[in-house]
Amino acid sequence: MLKIYASDERLIVYDDNERIWDTFPGVVSENNRPVDFILSENELDNSSRRIVRPFKGGVISSYVDAEWLLRKAIRQSKKLRPLCRIAVNPGSGGIELRAMQDWYHKWYNKQLPELVYEPIAFLKGLDLYEGVVLTQRASMIELSIVRENEIIEYKSSYFNLDCNCRDVNQENHYIEKIIKRIVNECNNLDCSLPIYFTSYKELYELSDNDFDQYQIKRIDYDNFCMNIINGLGSDSIPLVLE
Repeated sequence: MLKIYASDERLIVYDDNERIWDTFPGVVSENNRPVDFILSENELDNSSRRIVRPFKGGVISSYVDAEWLLRKAIRQSKKLRPLCRIAVNPGSGGIELRAMQDWYHKWYNKQLPELVYEPIAFLKGLDLYEGVVLTQRASMIELSIVRENEIIEYKSSYFNLDCNCRDVNQENHYIEKIIKRIVNECNNLDCSLPIYFTSYKELYELSDNDFDQYQIKRIDYDNFCMNIINGLGSDSIPLVLE
């Protein structure tokens, strides 16, 4: 089985249980065409070349570059697997989800990949079927409530750290306020559900005084990614596109 996780900060490909690609999802573009990929986020600032990030805020920002990068990633496999599962962000729209299936269909004949929402895959990696997955991306907070392998509620909020924060402490406090607001606005959240929180940049600490009624468990981003990959290897439930 081929397992793929593509996000703002990480592109991971597993061929059966072997990690065959793990890189930063950045594409070098010349004349508006992808020609190469970068290996780390450091190259964003140090490169004189034009670099495009195909995934932003958990969704596809450039279809041409995203298709090129995913094709490069899949070609790292020694042979075509009969089953491919791709973890996708719950904020992705139907057009983006259909594009991923169409790409794979075009490259490998009549095979369609199974698309699995990343919060469901993450919880499956922990052998759980319900819980809350709370993530802080570069400029967005997302919350997904999962019950019986289905997302029953999804909320997100964009923010701008540059306009609201001067230092790390102020930044943490600002992000904490956004998280608290999203949690309080949820209709299906109860204290019995564990909440897993991760940050794409660094692991922010939440004040226990504000969240002590919930079981918030902090998890670093590397473990978050690995649990998603492990969850894709279990009996995942694919998305059904209407």
